[in-house]
Amino acid sequence: MTAARLRASASGALVLMFALLAWRFASFLNLGWNAVRWPFEIDYAEGIVWQQAEMIFSRGAYGAIDGFPTIVFHYTPLYHGLVSALSAMTGWDMLYTGRGVSIAATLAVAALAGTITARAAPAQVTGRGRLMMAAGSGLALFALYPVVLSGLVMRVDFLAVVFSLSGLWLGLKAYQRPGLIHGAALCFVAAVFTKQSVIAAPAALFGVMLLLRPRLALTGIATCIVTGLAALLSFNMLTDGGFVRHIFLYNINRIDWGRLLLVPRIAAMHTPLIVAALLAVSFRLAEMRTRRYGQPWRSIADDGNDLAWVTIRVYLLTTSLTLITVAKVGSFVNYLIEWTIVIALIAGCGLASAVRAVQQKTESDAPDMRAVLGAVVIPVMIGVHALTFQGPDIASKWTADKFAAMQALSARVRAADKPIISDEMVLVRRSGKQVVWEPMIFVELASTGIWDERSFVQRIRNQEFAMFITTTSEHDWSPAVRSAMEAAYPMQDSVNHYTVRLPKDEK
Repeated sequence: MTAARLRASASGALVLMFALLAWRFASFLNLGWNAVRWPFEIDYAEGIVWQQAEMIFSRGAYGAIDGFPTIVFHYTPLYHGLVSALSAMTGWDMLYTGRGVSIAATLAVAALAGTITARAAPAQVTGRGRLMMAAGSGLALFALYPVVLSGLVMRVDFLAVVFSLSGLWLGLKAYQRPGLIHGAALCFVAAVFTKQSVIAAPAALFGVMLLLRPRLALTGIATCIVTGLAALLSFNMLTDGGFVRHIFLYNINRIDWGRLLLVPRIAAMHTPLIVAALLAVSFRLAEMRTRRYGQPWRSIADDGNDLAWVTIRVYLLTTSLTLITVAKVGSFVNYLIEWTIVIALIAGCGLASAVRAVQQKTESDAPDMRAVLGAVVIPVMIGVHALTFQGPDIASKWTADKFAAMQALSARVRAADKPIISDEMVLVRRSGKQVVWEPMIFVELASTGIWDERSFVQRIRNQEFAMFITTTSEHDWSPAVRSAMEAAYPMQDSVNHYTVRLPKDEK
């Protein structure tokens, strides 16, 4: 293949790739537009997050769980506080506000991923080429299953990733402007106080920085520790010790190692993108070995592009290590968000060969096979992934028939004169009722002995609830709760994929 033919092939591959990625981006925006108008549940967690956001500035936040009603707060409070404040200031519906924050955060994450990719581009890539790499990396996020599913719903995940990637970006810039390390540290602390498990980015940044600029790393770590402890102590004091109990004690779920099969299933859904990322790593390493031959490891600190690239690779390692948490009962695809984002980021970095081939204006020797693979195969694989990607079937949740059925069920919930226990907690909030108890988390707490379910079981036997609304499998209920529910609420009705259980002689 001649250089001219390679340039033409790379140009065609990039055009096709960008067209397919733009299609996926438009699809995400369309889903987002519909998500902020759908009044009922898209994701199980939304209802309980809505209830928590409603309570976040009250004395009930992170409160005792030995009474009734009782709510466990799964996450640290920044997302809840932001959504609650925005809803109060604007008068917008809190569910739609929460989804809007998630969608905006997802777009911000894509922009940050692109910015970091441009930073990691080889020095030979010009500004226009870096922009193309950034766009490819950022748009690739909208062909990631965990991103599409979790980026549309009222969850804490993407706001946490925004803070985390912002910290990574500022940390990379801190090599040249050391004062920015404090900004990076504050972003990492904000990420942890949005979702306490988001630690992969600071681990990657400070891990590399400790080898290259230990004093700078220790400064950032110290800032994280001081500000993090100050925030922790403040929140714990404001909640009379409840903050630590909820975040650290009440979130210890059982382990089911079979749930780790979710990782290869999600990986299989992104096979072409992973192939592109593997090729990108191989080619960049070969280039760096050639260019850095005979120079020590510390010489990477002299090249901000190589340094960013190495940090991204370490970030992939740290996110991979966090995948062990998928074994927790109750884990979901949101546990793989950062991992898939870093894969897309690395694949985007692999576009360097393609943009360099396109920008090469002078004739040169015939390119070798590595140049052909990098310039053509990587953008083709990203495009193939965008074309074949099977996203979550979210749109099926908001058909006219399902809307009518949920509206009718909402009217029944609204008319109830007793509390409702429901797997569909958005329905409860939408109907003007409070979520008084969440099934999944209290099954875990009962199984570990942290929460005594006997008083709740007695409430069921006493028929103190108007109805139970469960998923068809009723898998989120402990044996004692299920047995009491079946005895006291035997009458069943079906609405969409929910079972409505009513007391004896009532339907």
